[in-house]
Amino acid sequence: MITTRPFGLGATLFTLDNGNGMQADITDFGATIVALRVPSKNGTTDAALGYESAEGYRDGGNYLGATVSRYGNRLGGAQFTLDGKTYHVPKNDGENCLHGGSDYHVRLWQAEIRGESLVLTMHSPDGDFGFPGAMTMQVVFLLDAQNGLHIDYTATADRTTLCNLTNHVYFNFTENREDVLAHELFINADTYTATDAELIPTADVPVADTAFDFRTARPIADTIYDNNFNLRGGDGAQATLYEKTTGVFMEVFTDRPGIQVYASGMLPEQKGKHGARHGLGAGLALETQVPPNAPNRKECDALRDLYTVEPERPWKSTTIYRFSVK
Repeated sequence: MITTRPFGLGATLFTLDNGNGMQADITDFGATIVALRVPSKNGTTDAALGYESAEGYRDGGNYLGATVSRYGNRLGGAQFTLDGKTYHVPKNDGENCLHGGSDYHVRLWQAEIRGESLVLTMHSPDGDFGFPGAMTMQVVFLLDAQNGLHIDYTATADRTTLCNLTNHVYFNFTENREDVLAHELFINADTYTATDAELIPTADVPVADTAFDFRTARPIADTIYDNNFNLRGGDGAQATLYEKTTGVFMEVFTDRPGIQVYASGMLPEQKGKHGARHGLGAGLALETQVPPNAPNRKECDALRDLYTVEPERPWKSTTIYRFSVK
């Protein structure tokens, strides 16, 4: 079942309810996940950081729960070369481009309810934010009976262009919004992407014997991560997150080759919904993706079909966040 109510700034808040104890609040303002009410030891826990209204998302920034487009994560030097031509995109992260340099996270997406699914669509014209080709992006949200939130992404374009859509929801499973450093994280990855001071990739490095080894679930601890992990792939969960006081356990399933682990290292002190304070370590983002700066890295050439869309080949991706109690 999907119900609606006004959310401010002309936006609508859609509540998806699977009838099995889970609800997801999603708004057409930025195609944004506002809340994830999931079963816990104590009844129900809101597993996502967010704001009370669309005005909070407009003024607060930081991509909380937003659909990131056209190209998630960073492009070094705010440029890329595609089919022999170099394109320049906005410098909104020092000398680099972060999350496409776009403002789609604070725009209204076109919304449609199709049965139990919420479909959100955005059109981006040719040359928008420096990217070639007119592109239509569509995100479909669905709750299944097993308490999984499905996010299905599709993009079409009239010429070859880049695409790396993802969602920037920040997870926190505690009751009183303590920091997430005691949450236990597992990542199905043997290597991670090391970066320079501007968070541009330098090399893929083995996780063994480093603070980046989450092949066995363990507390996040006090390292403030903002790194891509190169996933092994396969049918199982590529990451899990667990908080022992609420018992909330989340599995992440994805067809993407990477996942960005961001522990809110640059999240400013702000007031969020339920009176929670955001800030350093307030939430953990697990952004499924193609590795950052892939179009500018020769070692990522084999992934070209995963970060481009062509007129004859739509871009598609699926991520599932599934919740249970343990």
